[in-house]
This record gives sequence, structure tokens and C-alpha cells, in this order.
Amino acid sequence: MQDIKIDEINITLVQPKNDMVAFCSFVLNGAFFVGNVAIHKRFSGGYRLAYPICLLKSGIKSASFKPLSAEIGLKVVSDH
Repeated sequence: MQDIKIDEINITLVQPKNDMVAFCSFVLNGAFFVGNVAIHKRFSGGYRLAYPICLLKSGIKSASFKPLSAEIGLKVVSDH
């Protein structure tokens, strides 16, 4: 398995609502920006992350990621 590198972590605290306490963003392997990740406090202790999704008109939920360069975006498409 390839090593995973996470950089540029930004955490923004929010007024706690239910169990959500913050949002975060980060860069994955210097190639993908991942944003709007919610940080939730677990009742049993610790935290969990909830990644953003898009709700399509068809009702299907789809994960959201953003490549940081056209080269990476094209590689994702061409490798599939």
C-alpha cells in the first residue's frame, strides 16, 4: 500500500450543535483538496469525521473531492 500524506490541515471551530464541533480541510498526497469535513464528538469519547456528499437530482448521494491540478484530474479520469 502506498503511503498517505496529509498536509495543510485547517480546523475551524463552530458553535457546537448536536455533536458537531468543527469543520476541517486538508490536502491528500499533495494532489487532492478535501474540504467541508465535519468533526463530531463521540458520546463514548473521541471524535469522528463526516465527509461531504452531494445529493444529485436523482436522489443519489455522491462523495465530493477536488483535484488540485488538471493533470491529477485527468489522471483520475484516464485511469478509470
